Amino acid sequence: MSVDTNTEGKNLNPYERLQHGGVEFLLPRNLLRWAADLTVDVKRGVFGKRFVVAAGHAHGPG
Repeated sequence: MSVDTNTEGKNLNPYERLQHGGVEFLLPRNLLRWAADLTVDVKRGVFGKRFVVAAGHAHGPG
């Protein structure tokens, strides 16, 4: 999944805006259609902090 923090002049119509904890996320609408749940976590790495998004769906194992 790619991340682009520069949204100026971009077509954001295919995305749904969601806010949580003061952070705005732009998620593709097709992801929201099939995902039963989304988990967002912050990981610390060599190049700084990054968001990790995991999507679960109803037809998965478990």
